[in-house]
Amino acid sequence: MKKPLLLFFFLCFISHYGITQSDIYSNHGLHSIVLKADTLRDCIVYTNYYTIHNNIDNKNSSIYISQNPSLDELINFACIKPSYFFIVITGHTVSHTIVMKPRIDNKQMVYSYIIVNSNSGNEIEIASKTSGDIAELRSAELILNAYDKGTKALQNGAEKFLFWGGKYYSIQSFQSVKEEVMNIINKYNLSNPDIDLSKSVKE
Repeated sequence: MKKPLLLFFFLCFISHYGITQSDIYSNHGLHSIVLKADTLRDCIVYTNYYTIHNNIDNKNSSIYISQNPSLDELINFACIKPSYFFIVITGHTVSHTIVMKPRIDNKQMVYSYIIVNSNSGNEIEIASKTSGDIAELRSAELILNAYDKGTKALQNGAEKFLFWGGKYYSIQSFQSVKEEVMNIINKYNLSNPDIDLSKSVKE
């Protein structure tokens, strides 16, 4: 392993994606922050992040665990609970919402996207090709909030890892997630609020 990445890296990472406390709002009982708004074809895509803080320790959050979560509860929350969701807006209307859903399969983290048409309520699930034990922003937040003094980020070539509680967790690239979501929006024409998702995916 190479030397740990400096905390400065994470501060720059979060700053680069425009996270501000003033962006916090509630979405279906989950607290999140807006990372960025991207213009894509004829729509705007808002990228949002579900924080650990103000969810795991907030009784008003639908995924509340404890006001004083243990280290095990923190890492389980960070890995298993959804980290990102995306809102596709066409004109002044929400066309589709996309939530990245993590789950454990055969002791490995796998990811998929739950896509919902805001007009019809129709929902589909598309597998993600991204990999990693923990989302990149989740690992950054764990380090920034200093939940465990021994927590640090490490890099081995192109691979990044989080060291937490004596274990190494591979980090899922945020950029890979963003690129994959944008490709899905383009491929399935999610800027169109009238599209039939079930037919679109079969095609």
